[in-house]
Amino acid sequence: MKLNYLLIGALASLFFVPDSYAAVKYGSKKSTATPVVASAPGGMYVSGGLLYLPSVTFVSDYNDADFDAGYGIRVAAGKSFGNFRVEGELKYTDGAEYEDSDRYYDGYDWVTETWEYVNSQFSLMANGYYDITLGDKFGLFVTAGIGLVRDTVSISYTYEDSSDYDVYDADKSKWLFGYQIGGGMSYNMSSNISFDLMYRFGGTSEMRLENGAPGFNVDSHELSLGARYKF
Repeated sequence: MKLNYLLIGALASLFFVPDSYAAVKYGSKKSTATPVVASAPGGMYVSGGLLYLPSVTFVSDYNDADFDAGYGIRVAAGKSFGNFRVEGELKYTDGAEYEDSDRYYDGYDWVTETWEYVNSQFSLMANGYYDITLGDKFGLFVTAGIGLVRDTVSISYTYEDSSDYDVYDADKSKWLFGYQIGGGMSYNMSSNISFDLMYRFGGTSEMRLENGAPGFNVDSHELSLGARYKF
């Protein structure tokens, strides 16, 4: 009789075992807890962004010319190695304009000369990043890169006096060495998608428009808002 009571008590006790314990011991019930998924320490990614250039400057030994603000677009593909990233980047910027005019008397007539410049660049860059994690959602990074820049200057020259009016247009392009350095902040919307806000300073090697004319370097400040997708 006592044996029967012991068997009945043992069977009844199974109904009061916590679900988590029963799932582990007997495998009869799946856990309903949401698993924690950590971001992969490395992997491939693609990214892109819109660019705003608040300052573009032609720097020479004689004087500096400050252009109006420009704009652009960038796309990149790379690979993460823990906190480090390397990528190849294609970038195009345009719209940086500069105008200079002069009015003088040449001994016969009053003359007005106007020079207009528009600078655009197509860049092939190799970039490196170091990421600093700030919790689950936010992070900081620093970056630097080098590469080739196809710099194009569109020139419009206007000469005007009382009897003559002349316009000259030309495009000058050249491949230059380029570099960029900066940093920014990331926001991780998910384990695969993040948004980046980035600042970079860039420069080029010397460019010459005409034989004998003074050369200049192109410096720019760049703001970028973009997104990254990690595979």
